Amino acid sequence: MAFAVAVSLVLGFMIPVHVSMNSRAGILAGSPPAANVVFWILGLCTALAFGARDLARGGLSGLRAVPLPLWSAGALGALISLSISMIIPKIGVGNATFLMLLGQMIASTALSAAGVLGSPREAVGPQKIIGLAVMAAGAALYVFARPPVGP
Repeated sequence: MAFAVAVSLVLGFMIPVHVSMNSRAGILAGSPPAANVVFWILGLCTALAFGARDLARGGLSGLRAVPLPLWSAGALGALISLSISMIIPKIGVGNATFLMLLGQMIASTALSAAGVLGSPREAVGPQKIIGLAVMAAGAALYVFARPPVGP
């Protein structure tokens, strides 16, 4: 459990760096969609490198068991990546990340409550609702904060 928590925290640190890199590359390339294509080509190469052993051992045979709608996750990931790269120059990486985290928390609470897509079912009690409300209030404070005026 401690390892999973540590890895999750490290991944959390990596996400704003990753989305900032996507955004900056899109700006420098003059085309966020074109930069997004390069990111996904590199992502495919990375996935192939990590999955090569399983593919060599007949790992493709299990892919037939995956329902077709689940494969749309690839398109969803590309849309998320492209959208983020276009949003960051407008609202900043801090605001974008805070709002994405809030959206993730709301959606993951709903998915867990319904027990869908392989998630164990979790009851949504008052503590979780209060946690979401506190996070929403924190996001509002962060996103709509005004910088200090003068010395």
